[in-house]
Amino acid sequence: MKEKIVDVETDKTPKIKIREIDKNDDIFTTKHKKKYPFQLQETVKFTVKTTKRIFKFRILGGYFWNGADIPKIFFFVGQSKDNNYLVASMVHDFLIEYRYFIHKEILKSEI
Repeated sequence: MKEKIVDVETDKTPKIKIREIDKNDDIFTTKHKKKYPFQLQETVKFTVKTTKRIFKFRILGGYFWNGADIPKIFFFVGQSKDNNYLVASMVHDFLIEYRYFIHKEILKSEI
């Protein structure tokens, strides 16, 4: 039987900030804000329940990500800034970015 995610829980509702470009930002900061316009305000603990196991991880406050990599033509009005989509894209980006750590330390397996 293939492992499937059954439920994902958090210890609190993630607070997400949209990073605004300020006229005083240097070129590096401006580029970073354009590439990663979203920032998690405070640490959030996640519990993922699958058909085979339960595992936990946390995303630290201050984490930056780019949101969903879906062409805007496929977004419904307001979807790209909807909290549910932002949280899902944050978890996705975090798991991809830290996949080796997740496999080795949380799932206790090798890739």
